Amino acid sequence: MNNTSQNMVEDCLIVEKEKLWGEEEEDSEKRLLAKVERLEREIKELQQSLRRERETVAEKQGKGRCLVRHLSQVISYLADFEAKLIERVKQNEELVKKLECAEENVHKLQAELKNKNEEIDKEKALQAQLVQEIEENALNLSKQKQQLEESENDRNLLMDRVHDLTKLLNDLQSNPKINDKVTRVEEDSYEKQLRENELKSSELLQAEIRQRSDVIEAYKKLKSRHNFLCSVAPQRWPTWIHGSGEWGRNRAKRRRREGTRLFGIEK
Repeated sequence: MNNTSQNMVEDCLIVEKEKLWGEEEEDSEKRLLAKVERLEREIKELQQSLRRERETVAEKQGKGRCLVRHLSQVISYLADFEAKLIERVKQNEELVKKLECAEENVHKLQAELKNKNEEIDKEKALQAQLVQEIEENALNLSKQKQQLEESENDRNLLMDRVHDLTKLLNDLQSNPKINDKVTRVEEDSYEKQLRENELKSSELLQAEIRQRSDVIEAYKKLKSRHNFLCSVAPQRWPTWIHGSGEWGRNRAKRRRREGTRLFGIEK
């Protein structure tokens, strides 16, 4: 009986143990299931987070590739810009050199122009002086011509006087009734008048010769200076010296004719 009780007790203990084990296993399974569910939720959350991270990484990689392409374009643009800038700098340096050469040429041309203007001013002054001298000589020639005409008139009057006296003397000599004294007085008066006429004619002739010589010499000097100025600067010889157009040519011809007629000088 003791054995039976012992066996029963043992069986009860075994049953209790199995019951406890069953309860423990059930609790353990519940805990495991809860833990598994929690782990599954965490795994899902981690997967979602990983997916979001991958999407973010992919997006960033896309942006990075776009940025790389953009940077490549920027680098290419900068390289082209640098090459163009170097070329532009070279062109600017060449332009600066050309500008310096142009400025130097401008300074030279300005200096030459200043010298030419000074030469032109000197030539204009000489030409103005020449024109003034020509006008003065023309005026003197006109006065001398008038004096020569007056001298010629005086000479003609004297010749008429001599002719009248000669006629009177011939009449007196042909008339024997006239007093010899009167005749001698008339002869003396005639000879005196004749000498005066000869002296006057000689003086007029000498004065005319001197005037013609002076005028011819002045004309030659003016002509020489005129030819020299024409040879020095023919392209800049102003038209107001000789006139312009048909009037100027007629004036030049008229002056040549007057010079030839007054002085007996050909051009």
